[in-house]
Amino acid sequence: MPVRDGGGVLEWMAACVDIEEQWRRELRDSLLGRAAAAVTESENAPDAFAALSRVIVPSLADECGIYLLPESAGQPPGDGRLTVERVAATAREGLPAGLPPRREERVGPGHLLARAVRERRDVHRSFAPGAVPADVAPPGVRSWLSRTGAHSGVALPVLVDGAVAAVVTAFVCGDRAPIGPQHRTLMREVVEQAHNALSQALRLQRTQRVARALQRSLLTEPPGHPHLRIAARYLPSPAAADVGGDWYDSFPLPGDALALVIGDVAGHDLGAAVTMGRMRNMLRALAADHGRRPPGEVVRRLDAAVQALDPDTGTTTCVMARVERGPEARAGTGGGSAKGPWRLTYTTAGHPPPLLVCGDGGARFLEGARGPLLGILPPDTPRDSASEELPPGCTLLLYTDGLVERPGESLDRGLERLRRNAAALAREPVGALCDGLVATTAATGRDDIALIALRLPAPVPAPGP
Repeated sequence: MPVRDGGGVLEWMAACVDIEEQWRRELRDSLLGRAAAAVTESENAPDAFAALSRVIVPSLADECGIYLLPESAGQPPGDGRLTVERVAATAREGLPAGLPPRREERVGPGHLLARAVRERRDVHRSFAPGAVPADVAPPGVRSWLSRTGAHSGVALPVLVDGAVAAVVTAFVCGDRAPIGPQHRTLMREVVEQAHNALSQALRLQRTQRVARALQRSLLTEPPGHPHLRIAARYLPSPAAADVGGDWYDSFPLPGDALALVIGDVAGHDLGAAVTMGRMRNMLRALAADHGRRPPGEVVRRLDAAVQALDPDTGTTTCVMARVERGPEARAGTGGGSAKGPWRLTYTTAGHPPPLLVCGDGGARFLEGARGPLLGILPPDTPRDSASEELPPGCTLLLYTDGLVERPGESLDRGLERLRRNAAALAREPVGALCDGLVATTAATGRDDIALIALRLPAPVPAPGP
C-alpha cells in the first residue's frame, strides 16, 4: 500500500505471510475427514482399502496400491520371501491405463514391501525417473511405473491387533516432487485415521474366511449309489463377501434308503455357519438313530433337541426327504435291481417346497407335509410326512430360497420361473440341470444358493415281440 505525503507517494509498504503451513493444515484436515468417512462407509475390507487409496491419490501420490498379507505373514517362510494380495490399485487421472487387476505378488526379503512388514515402519526410496528398481515396486506394477516415469515410492505397514495386516504403497512420477518427510507423515496419519474402520473390516474378513472354511468342510460330495444319480451345488452370495447358513446333505439310511436334506439358517456370519454345522450334524445323528421313522418324526426330534440345547438358535428352515424302493420292489428284487417303483417320503419345515421334474418335461411342486420353521412348535407337536411314488427318470430337486428370490419380485413368480427352467432342462444330465439352474439365477440374485438333485433311473424299455 502507498505511503503518501501531500499529493505524492513517498514509498510503498508490503507484507507477506507464508500460508504453506495453513495450506498443509487444511489439506491434512480434509484428507483425514475424507479417509474416515470413505472407509467407515465401506462394507468390506477390499472396499475399505479401495476407498483409502482414492483418498491418497491424487492429493499425496500419483499411484497407490494396497496389499493384504496372509495371517501367517508375521512368521515368513525360511527363504524370507513374502506373498501378498493386491486388493486395491488407484492411479491419477491422465496417467496411462494398464494397472493390472487384483492379483497375488511374491517378493524377496529385501523388497520394499517385505522390509515394511519386517521392520514395522515406513520405508522410502527415491530413484531416477522411470528406472524403478526391482526391489522397490511390486512385480505386477513395476513396468507400469517405469512407463509413467515414477521416481519415488514409500511402503507403509497397517497394523491390526499388533500384527502387520496390510501394506500401503504410494509412488509419484513426472514433475511431482519426491515423497518427502511431510508427505510420508501425512500419509501415515491418513492410514491411522482409518485404522479403526480398517481393523474392523479385516477382522470381519478373517471371520468370514473361517466361516467359509467351515461351510466348505460340511458341504461334502453326495454319496455314490448304484442306480441313483445325485448332484449338488453351492454358490455364495454375489452381493457381498458374506458367508451364509445354507447347506445340503445326503447320506444312506437303514433299509437301503437314501436321505436328502436342504436347509437354511438365517444370517451371514460365523454364527450362521456354526449353527448350520450343528443342525447338519444333529440331523445326521438323529436320522442314523431313527432312520426307519418318517422324516417328519426325525425333524420333530431335531426341533425338540434344538429348543432344549440352544433356544436362541434363530430362524432355521429345512426339508428332509427319504427315497427308497417300495415294499413290493424290495421283496421281489432284494434291493439289488434298478427295477421296481421308488417312493419318496418328505417333510418341510418353513422351507420352499421340493420340485419334482418328470422326464417328459412336466414339473410340479410337492406341497404336502408343510410345517412351520424350526423353533416354533412345542417340542411334542408332531410333524407330518407326505409320500409320493416317483416315476422313472424323474428328478427331485431341493433348493434354498436364493435360487428363487429376486429383489422386488414375489416368491410365487420366482417359484414359477424355477419350475419352467427346470422343466426345460429335464432331459439334461442331473449335473448339467443343476448348473443351468444356478446360471439363470447367479447374475440377479443376492443370496446364497444351495441345491441338491436326485435323478432316478430311466424307464426300462419294454421287451420286443
